[in-house]
Amino acid sequence: MAEEKAVNGADEVSTVRGRAWFLLRMVWRFLFRSQSVGVLPYLTIFAFLSISIGVATLIIVLSVMNGFSTTLQEQLVGVYSPIRVYSLYPGEMELNELKEKLDGEDIEEIVGVVEGDVLFQSGRENYAGGRVIAYTSWREGRLPVEKPPETGIYLGRELARELFVRSGEELTVIRPDAQRTPFGLLPSAETLRVEGDLRTGFQDVDAALGLVSIEQARQLFDLTEGKVSHAELWIEDRFRADVVKQELQDKLADNYNLVTWMEANPALFEALRLERTVTFIVLALIVIVAAINILCMLVLSILQRRRQIAMMMSMGASPAIVLSLFLTAGMLITVIGLAAGFGVGLTGCWLLDNVFVIELPPVYPMAHLPVQVETFHLIAIGVVTLLLGFLSSFYPAWAAAKIDPAEVLRYG
Repeated sequence: MAEEKAVNGADEVSTVRGRAWFLLRMVWRFLFRSQSVGVLPYLTIFAFLSISIGVATLIIVLSVMNGFSTTLQEQLVGVYSPIRVYSLYPGEMELNELKEKLDGEDIEEIVGVVEGDVLFQSGRENYAGGRVIAYTSWREGRLPVEKPPETGIYLGRELARELFVRSGEELTVIRPDAQRTPFGLLPSAETLRVEGDLRTGFQDVDAALGLVSIEQARQLFDLTEGKVSHAELWIEDRFRADVVKQELQDKLADNYNLVTWMEANPALFEALRLERTVTFIVLALIVIVAAINILCMLVLSILQRRRQIAMMMSMGASPAIVLSLFLTAGMLITVIGLAAGFGVGLTGCWLLDNVFVIELPPVYPMAHLPVQVETFHLIAIGVVTLLLGFLSSFYPAWAAAKIDPAEVLRYG
């Protein structure tokens, strides 16, 4: 009995393999063997190339956009931090008190920030408004400098150009609030040495930023040890900033106001999200055109081979076999084109990221064109392509299965 079952199982496997091989041979003949219409093989090749080019284009463009968006977000977090905590009384926030309130929370680091609006005056009598900022602790990658200057000041590149100052020159930093002196009310000022300029890639930041040490900032704004203008909360996952904000808001009550990095730049994020969605839809039209090519090719193949289909059905082929034949033909082109498109697209992304690196002009916040392949995008492209391939193949296959063999053989 065991030997008989083994033999029967082997026969079933052999039969399934034989049917699959026969089906593939028939698909190959229908796609690349043309009798009266010589363009059919070329239409098959064009349909395959259309799928491949469409998929590769989607992968490359979406990877570039994803790399640009990710790099931009990382630099935004470096400038704005994941979550900012503001006190109801500016300049009166006790950093140690805040740390005690947030003790035990899932926060990597709490950084105090001292900042204020000032008026910059260069030695050439050029004036520009700006903002002096300092941090109680320095995080690598926050700004494009290794660390803040110990005595001088770093200026944003656009601000340095507006003031016409260079490294090594002196700059006067004037506070807007006045001090009472024997000569009347006079604005307080400090003279600092320009240690260099920095470029974040965000024009509004580069046009107003002045970076100093925390000691210099406290002296400039008359803040005692332990007091800061506001605080930054650094968390492991920046995309959980909204969730963490809601959890901390109740604990901090109404004495503090929390702002996430996404809330600080709502217009930018909406623009990036809309651009990515629109780009995906527009580029998906390429795959839709390729799917229409598959539909036209299958319709032409069915019209050309109506008598052959009718003879097959008269010899015992069921409508289900005819349906599976043409459905397999369309899906075979789709799958092979999808695989080729993935190969070309991923290779193109690697070349753009490692070989043909495209340098970007200074107006962008990154030096070269970033490329980052995202698994979700690959899955979405694959699912959409297979779905379009199935839909474009099903109607011609269904029409072929509905052919009346007696009518076709009688009237042609």
